[in-house]
Amino acid sequence: MIELNDTYGPRKNSNILLTDIDTDDVHTCIPSKLNIKYLAKAPNELNGNMSGIMYGVNLRLFCATTIKIKNKIKMIIFLVDTGSSETYISEEVLRSFRIELADPLNDSIHVSINNKGEWVKMSHSNFKDICILGMRFLTSNKVGLHAFCGDDIFYLNFDEELKSNNDEVIGGCFMIIFLILVFFTEYLNNFP
Repeated sequence: MIELNDTYGPRKNSNILLTDIDTDDVHTCIPSKLNIKYLAKAPNELNGNMSGIMYGVNLRLFCATTIKIKNKIKMIIFLVDTGSSETYISEEVLRSFRIELADPLNDSIHVSINNKGEWVKMSHSNFKDICILGMRFLTSNKVGLHAFCGDDIFYLNFDEELKSNNDEVIGGCFMIIFLILVFFTEYLNNFP
């Protein structure tokens, strides 16, 4: 059982080890594969589902979308990291918007990513050059993540809802309970 005071959980100074990705990948290789120009100005925000690629030795999930800060919009490469609760923006990206944080490890700034609001922190340490799309962004926007490993592609579908057969499951449960009651009643009626 996990105690509420358990030390497991988000770390104040979280870090991500990216041994298979470097600055050249982010500036050149990945944008080329995604058919975009890194940090290019965009006329308007993207707003919809996103597609991406699996890249590097560890087949990391990378996608491109817009980020809007102070009415400026640019195309950014994001690493989709299901192991990170936070979303991070690299110092290079923040500086391209003329943003500097007083306390880079702890300060956050509100931005628009793919036309959806999000509080982000600045990337640091081993991932200082990488923008990270974290789980808080994915869950708050009900994003469905669909990976096609044989093709090295994935899709992020926004506002996706799990299609369930709750009515059929509930109906099936009632039927089973009904049959058990019928059997039990019949058994009691035939008991000497």
